[in-house]
Amino acid sequence: MKFLFKLVFWLLLIALVAAGVAFLIYRTPDIAREELAAQYMTAAQRFERLSTGAEMRIEERNCGEEAPSLLLVHGSNASLETWDAVTDRLAAQFCVVRVDLRGHGLTGRVAGDDYTAAAMAADLEALREMLAIPRWIVVGHSMGGRVAASYALAHPQATAGLVLVAAAGAPNADAIAAAGLTLDPRGAPPEAPATPRSTPLAFRLAQLPGVNRLIEYVTPRDLIAGGLRASMTDQSLITEAMIDRYWRMLRMTGSRAATRIRFSTPETPLAPQNLSGFTAPVAIIWGEADRVVSPRGAFRYQAVWPEAAFHLYEGIGHIPQEEAPDRFVTDLSAFVARVYDPGVIERDLPPL
Repeated sequence: MKFLFKLVFWLLLIALVAAGVAFLIYRTPDIAREELAAQYMTAAQRFERLSTGAEMRIEERNCGEEAPSLLLVHGSNASLETWDAVTDRLAAQFCVVRVDLRGHGLTGRVAGDDYTAAAMAADLEALREMLAIPRWIVVGHSMGGRVAASYALAHPQATAGLVLVAAAGAPNADAIAAAGLTLDPRGAPPEAPATPRSTPLAFRLAQLPGVNRLIEYVTPRDLIAGGLRASMTDQSLITEAMIDRYWRMLRMTGSRAATRIRFSTPETPLAPQNLSGFTAPVAIIWGEADRVVSPRGAFRYQAVWPEAAFHLYEGIGHIPQEEAPDRFVTDLSAFVARVYDPGVIERDLPPL
């Protein structure tokens, strides 16, 4: 019996030592904001301390004139760089504001650790007030789509239009039916789509208690690369520099803890009866091959806003603004014209 106890003791000790050595080898240290800012900030960008307490990285382009204003809101674990492929062309026509949300990019962790959509929307309203922009069209991608919708519901007087790009938070089919709304069959269950969903492994790990603590310290670069590959159909767009940017920004001091906290605070689908209270123009843009946020969400949002401009991009994945930037700029520009000329209605529905 003593031999057995000694054997177990030594095996446990060896396992602990091996785990400690592995941790030291594979540990990915934090990176200071100053180092990341020196690498990624441009002359057009700055930090602004908001009344909510967040110190937000923002960029304004072509603002202060009479041009319509656009606010570009990125998705989960992304940053304002997700709009790089479209910003220059949009800024040639409009005032463009893009930001890093709290817990993301170079904005990073905030006091109070509130990373809900409501808190992010409050930051955006504080920014609008600080910039003295009367109204803007809010464009939100993925998680940022939920934030954009939450903002529009909370601040309809400041929202000239709403653009949902592969947006999280779509109402579920039962809630749509209970509200008496008509749902396109392509938005209905079964939940398994023709193109299988592939939630990035990093997102799944961030939701696992215990494991999510570990990835605050051990965050392999390959984990980030895999998430990007699951998000985009055109793999040639995924460069080493892109992977490095996502990986390095996630490792900014405090950001991995912020990510863990955010994923530990799940949010429910938006209620159709609340969404339908927003009556300004809406556009819905989605990749037909989106494996992260199912295209069913596009049709569920469309059930709430049947007159929304609707664009489903064939062969495009989860990030239309990066995978199809030319078409994205064309469709978004047409939507801005629609906001100022409500007689223009756009629809680009594939056949059933």
